[in-house]
Amino acid sequence: MSKYIYVLSLVIIFLASCSLRKVSNTLTSKHVYENFYVGENGNQWYLYPIKFKNKTTHFLLDYTLRDNVKDTVVVKYSIITKEQLSKPKSIVFNLKGDKKYDFDTGEKIYVETDDRVLHLRYTSIMSYEDFKTFFLTVESIAIDGIDDPVIPAKATIKKFDEINRQVISIIDNY
Repeated sequence: MSKYIYVLSLVIIFLASCSLRKVSNTLTSKHVYENFYVGENGNQWYLYPIKFKNKTTHFLLDYTLRDNVKDTVVVKYSIITKEQLSKPKSIVFNLKGDKKYDFDTGEKIYVETDDRVLHLRYTSIMSYEDFKTFFLTVESIAIDGIDDPVIPAKATIKKFDEINRQVISIIDNY
């Protein structure tokens, strides 16, 4: 009988602890970026893709940078669209205060298509200062050949805050 009560007590404690667990709705670094030590070159940061979208198009950007090399940031981006599109002639970041940043469309990595969706993947570079400005002030992105600008997805706005707080502030103080 005492063995039964002991097992029952353990089950009750286990169930009670599960029900008291608070589920967090905040992003953690594992959802936003990875960083790792690369020797004398400091740390390398990879920022997971951030998404902009409209009715027909998703535009995803991911970044790779090093904390002690503040001159360039490698940018890879994907355009996933139902619209017919070749390499865009221009990509313009619309920033707060009616400012604009003309983004270098870069070099093609690949183009894939199925019967309804086109996936274009490119790589480019931008300065670290432009990278910081982008995360602090971007409102939408206009892509040549796509009718409507793409805007940040809700999860992207949360990622902006995390990147500003966790990545940019650390690199700026490196």
